[in-house]
Amino acid sequence: MIAALKSLFAPPDQADSENALRMAGALLLLEVAAADFEFGKMERGMLQQRLGKKFDIAGGELDRLVDDAMREHDLTVSLHEQVDLLNAHYDAAQKRGLIQDLWAMAYADGEIHHYEEAAIRRLADLLYVPHRDFIQTKHEVTGLS
Repeated sequence: MIAALKSLFAPPDQADSENALRMAGALLLLEVAAADFEFGKMERGMLQQRLGKKFDIAGGELDRLVDDAMREHDLTVSLHEQVDLLNAHYDAAQKRGLIQDLWAMAYADGEIHHYEEAAIRRLADLLYVPHRDFIQTKHEVTGLS
């Protein structure tokens, strides 16, 4: 009984935290991808590319993350839990990298829809990413300087 109570209050192990951060990042990427109500092969390819690179995963593990994230995204009402998790674990450079990934997701089809930009702006604000970084990462992804 005491062991069961201790396990309830024990901090999550490293693997659980890493999986939660992976899922949080994937859900934010999907939120941007779905903002323009179109999700095709280019967006899925960009999602896999960005997640694979960011978390150094490939193959079946990457496919499972993408499939799980897509199912979870369909059920998710709010991203505040994911944003809170990322704010607690990511430093400024990691958050900036995530915003860059969000821009790449939005630009996967060669254009950025205004709904996608609004979603990224909202997420950047929630992640406390400076507006300067929001704009610079957009320019880095789209090739504007």
